[in-house]
Formats: sequence, C-alpha cells, structure tokens
Amino acid sequence: MSRLFSAFTGKKEDILELNIGSVSGIPAGPTPDSPKAYVPDHKFLVGKEPGAYASLQVMEQQAEDRMIAAVAVSFLFLKGTWQAQLLTGELRRFALDIDKVRRGQAVSTRLTLVPGILAFIVYFDEKQQMIVFAVDYCGPLGVHTVPTLPLNPTEIAAVIDSLQTADPGELTEERMRQIRNRAAAASSIPRPGAGKI
Repeated sequence: MSRLFSAFTGKKEDILELNIGSVSGIPAGPTPDSPKAYVPDHKFLVGKEPGAYASLQVMEQQAEDRMIAAVAVSFLFLKGTWQAQLLTGELRRFALDIDKVRRGQAVSTRLTLVPGILAFIVYFDEKQQMIVFAVDYCGPLGVHTVPTLPLNPTEIAAVIDSLQTADPGELTEERMRQIRNRAAAASSIPRPGAGKI
C-alpha cells in the first residue's frame, strides 16, 4: 500500500477539478453533515496545477465500505503519487474536522492516507493568523517535508464541499467508531527510519 505507483490516468472531461482560489463570492456556509451525492472520479485538489498542488481522487469503491484513492503531490521538494485505501465516510469526517478548525473549535486535523508515510493536514497557524493546508511526508530516511498553502475563508468552504462530494459514505455512529479506530491504529505505526538522522 505504501509503494509508489506510476501516475493515475483519467479522461479530462470525466474529472471535476477544484482549483483553490477560483471560487467567487463567499458561500453562506456549508453544512458538512448533510448528505450529498457522490460524484465518481471527483478530484479533490488544493493548489493549482501544474504548480504547487496536492490532490486526491477516489478511483474505486470496494466491498466492506472501503474505497481506493489516487493521491498526487507536486511541490518543489516533494513530488509523487500514492495509492491510499480509505473507509467510506473518512473524507466526510475530515471535512467536519476542517469545519471545526475554521470555527476555532480545534487547532488542527489530519487525514492519514498512507500510514507512517503520507497525510494531509489542516491547522491554524498562530504566526500567520490563518488556516493552512499541509502535506506531511516521511520517507525511508525519516525526513519530513511539509509544504504549506494558506487558505482564505472561501477556499476553506470549497475544500469542505469538495471532500464531501468525493466521498460516498455516510457518517453513522458505527462508521465514526471505525474511522476513529483506523486513525488510532495509523498513529501507532512507527514511521520508517524514525529516529535516524
């Protein structure tokens, strides 16, 4: 699962893209817990292609309410593609947690994509006094690369909406418990090369 794979492909016309910064006007406010239609092959994208961006695209729904996603990251010091296995509802849970960061009810949230290797993070940066999107990466030598993109209120709303659109799952109590258990297990996996210089 943590192995790099070559790039994922898809017809351009079949992919809905979210280019952060291209949304006009400030929405009245999303309702992260409301059901929304799942859009197959929807691409969650933060940043702007072909410059600095991170994206996630659900490629396949599997049995037992799991989904396979292709994750691509392209920053100056970090470029690559990964395959991630997520529980349905996990992107919706991330959207809910981002909304908590936006409302000041939480300082940060993370979505583990490849345990011990790759995660998306949204947090409030006290120095910049704004909410920031980051990618946490740990390679074989234990080196972390965390490129960051500041998000304004309109962009945060678009991120929340895009995550919901990409996820076919519902957030039942049982599913929330499974997501919490998966997150706890992912955080207990030692990072490769941890402690090495």
